[in-house]
Amino acid sequence: MTFSEKLKQAMQELHLNQRQVCGMTGKSKGSVSQYLSGKQIPSEDVQSAIAVALGLESDYFSKSDEQVVVLPTAELKNGVIPRLDVEKAAKLLQMNHNTVRKRVTYLNLLTSGKLNEHLYQTEQTALQRLELLTKQLSEEQGVTEELKEKAPMVCLLRIVVCRPVWLYRKRDYPEIRRLRGRLKLV
Repeated sequence: MTFSEKLKQAMQELHLNQRQVCGMTGKSKGSVSQYLSGKQIPSEDVQSAIAVALGLESDYFSKSDEQVVVLPTAELKNGVIPRLDVEKAAKLLQMNHNTVRKRVTYLNLLTSGKLNEHLYQTEQTALQRLELLTKQLSEEQGVTEELKEKAPMVCLLRIVVCRPVWLYRKRDYPEIRRLRGRLKLV
C-alpha cells in the first residue's frame, strides 16, 4: 500500500478532511494535496511526523499492516478533547494568534446564528462613526447651513474633500479628483 493510499485510509477512518490534516500536521494545503494524489512522497521523517500529528503510531506509514491504530492520549478524558486557549492553538497551527482569534470569533458567531446580527451592528457603528467624522471634517472645511443655502455646489465640493476617497466607488475616482481640483480653484 502506497503512502497516499495509507494517508487516504487514515483520513477516512479518522473522519478528517484535507483542511483538518493541514491544521494538525502544519503542512500546506498544496503539500497535502500532492501527498494524497501520489505526486509527492515525503521523507520517512516527515511521514513519521505526520503520523504522530494525526495520533497514529510513528511507523504507521512504513508498516505493512492495513489497520489504523489511533494512539491514546493523556489529554483525552472521557472521550472529550480539552479546550485550548487561542495562543496554544495558534502555536499548534503555526499561525498568528490574532488570525486564530478572528477565525474562532467568526466560527462562534456563525454556528450560534448571531453572525448577521453582529455584522449589522458593526455596519451601523461604522456608519455612525463615518457620519460623525464627516460632520467634524465639514466643520473644519467651513461647511455651514448658510453656505449650503447660498452655494450648494461649493458646499458639495468641500464635503467631497472631507470624505476619504476609499468611500467612493472606484469608477467615481476620476470625477472626485476633478471636483477636488475645482475646489482648489474656488
